[in-house]
Amino acid sequence: MISSGIKRGLAASAVSALAVAGLPLLATSASATPIATQVGNADGVEFYSQQVPGISAKNDGTNTTVSLVTGGGANVTSVAYQYTTSAAPATWVDVPGGLVARNADGVFAADWTGVPANVAQVRAVPNTGLANAVVVTAPTIVDATANTVELASEGSLGVFQAPYGAGRNGDYVGVTGTVSQGSTAPNVTDASAGTAGADTTTLETTTSTTSDTFNSVLDIDGYPYSTGSEPNQIAINAATNNTDDAEGSTLYVQTIGSITATPATQDRVDPTTAEITLTVLDTQGKPVAGAQVYRGSADTDTDGGGADTDTDGPETLVGYTDGRGQVKDTTTTGAATYGYYVNTTGNTAYEPAVDKATTATVTTYTPAFTTIAIQNERSRTNFDIDELSDSDDFTIVTTDQKNAPIANIPVEYRYIIDPSGVGATYTSPYVATVSDANGEVVVPGLTDASYNGAPVPPGTYTIEARRPNVNGTGLQNATPVTVNESESEITYSEGASANAPINGDFTVTGNLANTDGNLAGRLVSFTYNPGVGGDATTAPQSEQPAGTTITAPGQGTAITDANGNFSVKLRDQGVPPNVTPTPESGTFTATATGEDATDGTSLKGNLGTDGDTEAASLPNAPANASQSLTVNFQAAATVTSIDVNLDEIYGGVAAPGRPVDLDIVVHGADGDANPNNDPALQDTPVTITVDKGFLSPNAETAQDVTLASGHDSTGDLWGFFKNDGTSKTVSTGDSAEAGAIAAIERDPGFDDDGLVDMVVTVKAGNTTVTRTISFDDRFMLNQGASTLERAAGAPQGDVNVGEEVPFQLYVHDQFGNLVGDQDARISDDSTVADFRTDGDFDSTRSDFTTNGPGIVAFSNAPAVQTLMAAMQPGEVLVDANDDPDSNSKNVSVKSDPINWVNKAKPSPELTLKGSNDGKTDVLFANAATRAHGATVKLYKRANGAWKLVGTATLNKFGNHHFRVADKNGKKITKYKAVAQPTARTTSGTGTKSLR
Repeated sequence: MISSGIKRGLAASAVSALAVAGLPLLATSASATPIATQVGNADGVEFYSQQVPGISAKNDGTNTTVSLVTGGGANVTSVAYQYTTSAAPATWVDVPGGLVARNADGVFAADWTGVPANVAQVRAVPNTGLANAVVVTAPTIVDATANTVELASEGSLGVFQAPYGAGRNGDYVGVTGTVSQGSTAPNVTDASAGTAGADTTTLETTTSTTSDTFNSVLDIDGYPYSTGSEPNQIAINAATNNTDDAEGSTLYVQTIGSITATPATQDRVDPTTAEITLTVLDTQGKPVAGAQVYRGSADTDTDGGGADTDTDGPETLVGYTDGRGQVKDTTTTGAATYGYYVNTTGNTAYEPAVDKATTATVTTYTPAFTTIAIQNERSRTNFDIDELSDSDDFTIVTTDQKNAPIANIPVEYRYIIDPSGVGATYTSPYVATVSDANGEVVVPGLTDASYNGAPVPPGTYTIEARRPNVNGTGLQNATPVTVNESESEITYSEGASANAPINGDFTVTGNLANTDGNLAGRLVSFTYNPGVGGDATTAPQSEQPAGTTITAPGQGTAITDANGNFSVKLRDQGVPPNVTPTPESGTFTATATGEDATDGTSLKGNLGTDGDTEAASLPNAPANASQSLTVNFQAAATVTSIDVNLDEIYGGVAAPGRPVDLDIVVHGADGDANPNNDPALQDTPVTITVDKGFLSPNAETAQDVTLASGHDSTGDLWGFFKNDGTSKTVSTGDSAEAGAIAAIERDPGFDDDGLVDMVVTVKAGNTTVTRTISFDDRFMLNQGASTLERAAGAPQGDVNVGEEVPFQLYVHDQFGNLVGDQDARISDDSTVADFRTDGDFDSTRSDFTTNGPGIVAFSNAPAVQTLMAAMQPGEVLVDANDDPDSNSKNVSVKSDPINWVNKAKPSPELTLKGSNDGKTDVLFANAATRAHGATVKLYKRANGAWKLVGTATLNKFGNHHFRVADKNGKKITKYKAVAQPTARTTSGTGTKSLR
C-alpha cells in the first residue's frame, strides 16, 4: 500500500457544479453521497486503506511511502493516525505529520515515511474522541520486498453510464496505477459506497526493472448518486498480494467526445498483424472506460443503417475500452483505410448524428536491408572481466528502410582484444550467423576461446560487426563498440576495519570499481555477522540508504550508485541506563553478485570452461569482487589533539578551481603526561565543516580529484569538482589519516578585491580546531565572460568632441567571479580619436568593483571609435584521462562604438536672484550643473551704462554668491550676470533689480 502524497481533488464549488451538471438523481433523502454521509456514524471513522492485512515500504513505481486513508462522519473534521509495535504493543505512537484534515474529495489521507519494521497495529483517532477510534491490524514488515500498489486515479474522476443493455450497462470508472514488479493484477473495489460491481483489471508490462502498470474498469452500478448539489465522492481501493492503496475521488458523468485510431506501425510488411489502438475520450479530454467500439461503416455509410455502401464491410464489434479508454483491433485483413466509431446510444448501427467516428490507414512496403548496428544493452563502457561471460550485454541489430527489424540477414562479428600492458593485440576470426525474427544477433558470452584459448586478460575489447557482401550489394560495417574490462574489487572508505559508536548506528560505505573506474548499477549482496556475544545487525529498511534492501536481519542487497558506491546502515542495540555497554566486533562482507538488479552474473571467477581460468594470470581473481570489513562497536577514544595540514594540490595560490587538500591526523591519549607522543588514532570519525565553498572527496594530487558530473568530459573546463556539501564526516581509517578537498566556486566576496577567506572547522571527539584558507581569484584557471564598458558617470550615447569617456575592463572567471589585475593591451580602430591608459605602452589591468577607470577615450574631431582589450589568460581543460591539461589561449574584447560628434552646446540656464540686508546687495548666480567652472561676471547699471562689479567661477553645483555694497539707499539698482561659454555650454545671462 503506497501513496505518492496526500491527494487533491476538486474544489467544493467545482464538485458541486459537476453534481448539478448531469448525475442522475434518486428519490430518497438517504442518497446524498459525500464521503461524510457514507460513514454510518456521524462521529466515527472507517479505513479505506488496510483492507488487506499487510503493509510494505517496497517501491511501487512511485515511491516507498505507506498511505493511510479513512473516511469520517459529518462531525469529524480531523484525524490523528497512530501505531503500536510488537516491542511495545500497549503504547500508541503518533504517525509523523500531526492532525490530518479532510481533503477536497472527502477523505483523510496521509503518507507515512520511516515506517518501523515491527508495526503491530494502526488506528485512526477522530476529533470526536478516542471512543470513536478504529483499529486495523498490520503484520510486522518482515519482508520489505512484499509487492505493493499505487493508485493514480484520484481527484475528479469520470463515470460512464453505458447504454448497451444486459451485461454492459454498468456505471464504469477507469482506474490506473502502478505495482511493484512481480505483483499480481490488483483487485479494484469501491471501498466507501460499497457497490457490488466487479472490476476487469489488466496488468501491463513495462521497461522498468522495478514496477509495472495496470488499468482497470470498475463497475460501480448501484452507486447512490446525490439528489441535490452535493458532491458524489468515492474512495477506491486497489489490493495486490498482501498490500493495498486507497484514494478519494469526486465523480462526474462522462459524455463521449471523441475517438482516435493509431496503428502500431503506419507501414507494415504484413498488414494482417497490424494492431490499431482505438482511444475514446470524453468532452473533458479524459479516458472513457467501458465504451463500445465498432469497425465498419463509420467513414462513408450514408444509407441510414441499411446495406453498407463502403469498402469497410459490415459493422464488427472490436470490443470495449479499458481503464485507459483504449481497445485494440488486431483483426485487420490488408492494406486499407479502416473506419471505426464509438457507440453512444446503444444502437449498434452507425448513427452519424451522435456517434463519434475516425479512420486509420494501413499500408505495405517491401522491406530491404538498410542498417546494421551494435547495441550496448546497458550503455556501459567499463565492465568487470567476468560480466561478459553471459550473453546479455551486446546485440547486433539489422533494420530495414523503415527502421523496423529485418530477419535472415547474414551477419559476421569478431572481437579485437588489446591486453593491458602485456601481450599483443589479438583479433579473433569472424563468426558468421544470421539475424533472427526480431532482426537480432545476440553476441555470445566471452570465453577463453575468444582469446585463442588463453585466459582472457584485462584490457580493451572492441566488437566489430558487418553485413557481408551479398549478391553484389556491398559490404556494410556497423560502428564498432569499444569497452574496458578488468577485475573489480570492493573497498571500504574505512579500510579493513572501522570503529563505530557503541550502542549506536554506523553506516558502512563501500565502493565497487576496477582499474578503469567505478562500476555503477551493479547488485551487491551483503551479510553482517555480529560475532560471538554481539547483537548488532542491520537497521530497519525504512532507515536504509537509497538502493539498499534488507532481506532478513543482517542480510540484504544494494545497488551501486553512479560512483560505484553502496551504503548499509548497521545498529548496535541499546541497553538500559543501568547496564554498562559491552564492546563488540562484527564482520560485514559484501560480494558483487550481479550486473544489475535483475541479473545474477557474478563478478568473480566464473569465466572460462572451468569457471575460473583467468586465475592463471590473475591469482586473486576469485576474491576480487568480495571483501570484508571488521566493525568495532566501542566507546569513542579520547581525542587530545588534531593536526590539520593544508596543501594546495594544483600548484600556486588557492583560488576558485584550485582547491586545497586537508590532511587530518587525530591524536589520542596514551596515558603519560607528554602530549607530543600521543598516538594517531585509527578509524576515528572526523567531521569537517566549511563556512564558504564546499567539500569534495579526498585527493592528494590534481589527478586524483573527483570531477563534478557533467564537467568530466574531455575538453570541459577544468575546476568543477564534486560537491559533497559544506559538512561531511570522514574516518581516519586504517592509515590513521583522514582528508577532504576544500573548494570554492562562485562567491560575491571576490568581486571587490579578489579575496575570500574560508574557515575550516574540524571536530573529532570533544576536540575542535579551525583553519583559515585564503582564496585569491586573481590566480584563475579559466577566463569567462569579459567586458570593456563605459565607467559609471561617463557620457552615454553620442559624445561631443572635446569630452572624455572613461572605461573599465571587467574580467570574470569560469564561475562568474570578478577577477581584477589581469593584464591587457588596449588598442582602437580610429585614426582620429585616441585613448590613454593607466599603464605603460597602452597597457592596463582588469578592474574590481572598487577600482576606478583605467582607460580614457577622447577625440578632437568627429569620428567613430571602438576600443579593444587583448589578453592572454591561457586555459586548463579536462584531458582524456580526466586530468588537467594547460593550453595557451588568447582573448579579445571590444567596447561598443563611441560616436564622436559636434553637438550644439546647451545653455547654462543662468538665473540671478538677490536680496538686500540694508547695507549690502546679495546676488545669487545659479546655473545648471553642466556649467560648473564657467566664468561669471556681475554688472550693475549706473549712469546709463553697465559697470563690472565682480568676477567669479561657478562652483561644482553651477552657482556663486556676490556681495555688493548698497550705495543708493532705497533706490532701485539693476544687476546683470553673464556666464562665459565653456566646452559644455554656451554663454548665458540673468538679471535682477533690487531696492
